[in-house]
Amino acid sequence: RIMLKYDYSGKSLLSTFENRRYSFNFYGQNKFNSYINLKYRFGGIYLNGTVPYQELAYFPTNIKTEPENLSFVVTDYNEYLGDKLFFLNLENNFGRILWGNIPYIKSLDLIGFFNAGKSDISSTNKSSLSNYPYETSTTDGIFMEAGFSIDKILEIGRINFGWRLNKFKQGKNFFVVFSFGL
Repeated sequence: RIMLKYDYSGKSLLSTFENRRYSFNFYGQNKFNSYINLKYRFGGIYLNGTVPYQELAYFPTNIKTEPENLSFVVTDYNEYLGDKLFFLNLENNFGRILWGNIPYIKSLDLIGFFNAGKSDISSTNKSSLSNYPYETSTTDGIFMEAGFSIDKILEIGRINFGWRLNKFKQGKNFFVVFSFGL
């Protein structure tokens, strides 16, 4: 599936900013056998014009179970901002390869994932952010993380274990997220 989106924010009485947001998201899934069930997502966001801080693009950090949604596990909310954002997610469901015969846990799925992304900001938008008290940064290259998940906990939950592969931060290189999806 592919999703294309265009948003326009014109000047009005309530806003002095005018910008356009172009985004695309391509996602799919291929199942080759019971241990190779690959999901892939890649996409990007491009903003032009003057963009306020709260409208800048960032890597999503809330875990959702719908196939078109992408979530980074280790990054902080709004850690990398920009008016150009590109991302890639690869996820393989290995099924019950490790514990298929163990009672009580044989219904759980093991999932491996890899996320990568790049953010950049134009000099115009970067200079307009100097008025905000918030620290802003771009990826300065490509940010990468990897990990694994245990899915179908009570048939509605998922626990994700993620590690930064680069762009290390003191005390924030590993993160665990539990999410529900119905």
